[in-house]
Amino acid sequence: MLNNVKRGIVILLALCLAALAGCSLAYVDSADAKVSVTGEAEQLSLTLATAKGEVEYRSLSASGTGSFTFPSVYFGDYIVKAYGYEDGQLTGLGEGSISVSADGDNSTSIELVRISNPSTSNEVELTVSWTGAPVDELVLVCGEAELASQSVEGGSATFTATVAATAQAEACLSLRWQGHEVGRSGSFILSGGSVTLDLGEIVLSPLDIIDDLSLSYGDDLASLSYSFSLPEDCQSIIIRYSDDMGSYENSYEGDEITSSTVDGIFTGSIDKIRSGSDYMISVTVIHSDGTKSLTATDSIMAPVPLLSVTIARPSATLQPGDEGIQLTTTTYPVDATDLGGSWSTSDSSVASVDQNGMLTINSFGTCTISYVANNGNRRAELLIVISMLTPQVEVIAQDDGISLSWTGSAQADRHEVYRSIDGGAEELVATVHETSYFDSAVLAGHSYSYRIRSFDSESGANASSAQTAPLTIEPPVIAIILPEGPEKLEVEFASQIEGLDLRDGEEKMITVEIASAEEYEWYLNNELVGTDKSLTLTTSMDGIHLGQEEAVQSLSLVVTDAEGRRFSGSARFIVEKG
Repeated sequence: MLNNVKRGIVILLALCLAALAGCSLAYVDSADAKVSVTGEAEQLSLTLATAKGEVEYRSLSASGTGSFTFPSVYFGDYIVKAYGYEDGQLTGLGEGSISVSADGDNSTSIELVRISNPSTSNEVELTVSWTGAPVDELVLVCGEAELASQSVEGGSATFTATVAATAQAEACLSLRWQGHEVGRSGSFILSGGSVTLDLGEIVLSPLDIIDDLSLSYGDDLASLSYSFSLPEDCQSIIIRYSDDMGSYENSYEGDEITSSTVDGIFTGSIDKIRSGSDYMISVTVIHSDGTKSLTATDSIMAPVPLLSVTIARPSATLQPGDEGIQLTTTTYPVDATDLGGSWSTSDSSVASVDQNGMLTINSFGTCTISYVANNGNRRAELLIVISMLTPQVEVIAQDDGISLSWTGSAQADRHEVYRSIDGGAEELVATVHETSYFDSAVLAGHSYSYRIRSFDSESGANASSAQTAPLTIEPPVIAIILPEGPEKLEVEFASQIEGLDLRDGEEKMITVEIASAEEYEWYLNNELVGTDKSLTLTTSMDGIHLGQEEAVQSLSLVVTDAEGRRFSGSARFIVEKG
């Protein structure tokens, strides 16, 4: 809630009429009010209030004393109060009156009166109770200065504060409700040291309060609406409002009040509002006996129209089961007033969205997510396409075939495996429910490419991988592995052999690692010594050459694959005499 009208304007032409609850609003004449302050102060605070003290109208702050201007003040009589400060402590007070009119000089001068002993503190403890009206704040007042405040509730309180002392200055406790003073205690003296007083019970006059004044947007966002409960015995109503361009006032009486009141609620509107402008409204009710209600105020910023809105696309790849995806909107202009809006989906079986813009993916398919902004009913749409993830395939050649594995959508429950040999046409070779497959029907010397197509049986969605790069099955490499030898022996014809130290009387096993072999032929020093996959070497077997301390032996292996092709490898090892 704002307590002051922002600024006025001088009306140079004839009356301009604006519709307000069926009645006309007239511009209020205004002029600048000038104040000159003398005296000593590091910081200065000025307040401008109506002469009757109804409401603090304007305030300003400055560094040091000098000349100051309150711009665009309504014509009328006002009280100007000046407060001087040093190091945050009140050190001076001053007051003057000013009359603002079209032909006056609209100025006043104020001299700050210095407060003695500003560095001395008063420890204040005041006990008080009240009846007759509500109170929500106690304020310690010294002259025109407010020294300390304390929030209260109920009908009694103990007010405590530490404040700067003055030289035998009078003070009192101001009782307030919603910023309005509703009563004061008797006066007492602040002179340094501690002040402990029981102020007794203060009987307050019942308050006439307008406590439900509301200022809101009109449905078309081009006007503001206001309403409040009309107090009993209402003779006239004074309504003031201001925007960034000026201040305006209107009075209602008799039938004007009756025609704008329904079930005890007075309503009106401010038309042709300025986009983004700050509006403040104040209402005062005057009764037949001349008494006034406490002035009620409310404020609002006029909405900035929305010209367009878009929905940002989620960065993540969406799949069924994803939830908690927050959708966001971008507006133009960026400072357009956010009045909320509504979310909807064209197909909730694919994707659903709540009114907070939280998205949930339910199945594969296509749908449109829509957002309609309350500001101007601007609409945005986002096309959501939920597709199966493309399978990512990995192929690895092994001794006895090719291993395939892949990743994709979790909902896929069936996978077709297609194979191409040497760049030829693809053929379906298997349908599996797992995400892996082993192809054992491969031959050396050929290249193989694969493609995986995955299916979701429930939705019918499917996705296909790209064809993998050709993987060629190389002719078998013979690896002769001899156990535990002292040295690595020479490898010939792409075969591999670990060193072997064979002593007289020992036996050692040789094993072969080879893919697609059908026949084996072992030759020891060019003599055939075995036709199995493994060979046991002994120093007594045929083909071993002895007679030296260390005799070098030659071992060869010839294998035949399924297509009749022959491959060979050989190695040497040492036999030591025992």
